[in-house]
Amino acid sequence: MISALIVYGTLGAVVSYSLLYWLKPGWRQSIEQPKHIFQRQLDAYDSQQQPDESDP
Repeated sequence: MISALIVYGTLGAVVSYSLLYWLKPGWRQSIEQPKHIFQRQLDAYDSQQQPDESDP
C-alpha cells in the first residue's frame, strides 16, 4: 500500500513538473537560469587562465 502511494506520488510529481516545463516558458527560464549563470562564470574563468604548455 505504501509503496503504491510512493510510486503514484512520484509519477504525479514528474507529470506535473513536465507539464509546467513544457507549457510555461517563463517558469522554464527561471529554472534554467542558474545553469546559464554558472556557464558564463566558467567561461570567464577559463578565459582568464594561462595556457598550460604541457597540455597538447
